[in-house]
Amino acid sequence: MTKDVCATSDSLDIQENVIDYLRRIKPAGAAFHAVMFNMSKLLPFNREPGKIDVALSEVNRVFIPLQGKVYKLLNHNIVCFVEKQPIISIERSISQFKRTLPADPILSDSLKKDTFCQIYDLGLRWREIDDIIQDIENDPSFKVRKQDVDGNSVTMIDRGIDSETLTSLDRIISASDLRPYLKRQSIFWYDGKEKPHKIASHLFLSIQKIQEKLAITESITANVWLFKHLTTVLDKQTLTIMRDLLESKSIESLHANINLRTIISSNFYRFFDYYKKQKPLSFCVDVVDYMAHPEVMIFARELLRQKDCRLILGGITSDHIPLLNFEKIPASLFKIKWSSGLVENQDLLRDLVKHFGAYKFILHQCTTEREILAGLECGIEQFQGFGIEKLLAAKDLI
Repeated sequence: MTKDVCATSDSLDIQENVIDYLRRIKPAGAAFHAVMFNMSKLLPFNREPGKIDVALSEVNRVFIPLQGKVYKLLNHNIVCFVEKQPIISIERSISQFKRTLPADPILSDSLKKDTFCQIYDLGLRWREIDDIIQDIENDPSFKVRKQDVDGNSVTMIDRGIDSETLTSLDRIISASDLRPYLKRQSIFWYDGKEKPHKIASHLFLSIQKIQEKLAITESITANVWLFKHLTTVLDKQTLTIMRDLLESKSIESLHANINLRTIISSNFYRFFDYYKKQKPLSFCVDVVDYMAHPEVMIFARELLRQKDCRLILGGITSDHIPLLNFEKIPASLFKIKWSSGLVENQDLLRDLVKHFGAYKFILHQCTTEREILAGLECGIEQFQGFGIEKLLAAKDLI
């Protein structure tokens, strides 16, 4: 169990742990409300230990007039107990605390009110809040995480890259001209009958080439955490390059890979302010990124809509198809990644295309005629891959 320091109007006091406190106030529960702030649902960089500590101090500060008792839980959530105070006063303090937090999709007014926090009447819901706190405080994974943070022993990469090396890589990437590593794939419309035509160019930086340039022995693509971190750094370069490509007359429409974290960054806002609809833009988010932060996807879609940009969910494999509720995904298009598993799920994919329409799907990583024919059988009419142009040229279709 954790013991937390709570700032009160008089002094700093060491509190009894939250579970013991809950048990002690149970007989008088009808006089108490508990407010659970879901800090664990903030984006990763908004829930770093230092930022959570700042938030904890702010909760203590804004709830001083209500004599709130505040605890930080092991999963970073913050819970505040208030005795004999009207709901309107509690909600006013919540709003005051909310204004102190950095921009985050969970704070969006478009989300349900209880996404960021919940208020519990302990006279009616004591058992519910007790179960929630017990689950968090007794979860072994949270305990291990807290021991790591408290002991300052967290390493950013467990397989050979420490924080100092990572910082150096960030500096090198930020200072490098990565244009030589820029790759473009063509996206074609083709229904198997009419002559195909190019409808867009997909822009991305070659991770393999960059890894060779930086002499990184650790496989970037095999290490999910490292891949996520470095691609976020690379997004800054991509946005810089895109400014020039927007003026290129040889490119009719642009698709670009991007992390959800980037879309809510100041770098993206500057780019978005510069963008004057010179040509159609689409941003492709990986399905794993979406599954980890579905609420951010809603925020991203609403932002991009302001300038008619499209949001694409990419990297969808045959394994993802049965798991995803396509009706509820806030995306304009879905990119299905070719694999042999698609043959086994052909009926499922065909039903999806029939339900949503061929215009909603792109089959990518197409390198041979086999992939194109399989896509056509499922009703797909948009294809992406390095081998398409060569294949279509060989058939004299371009």
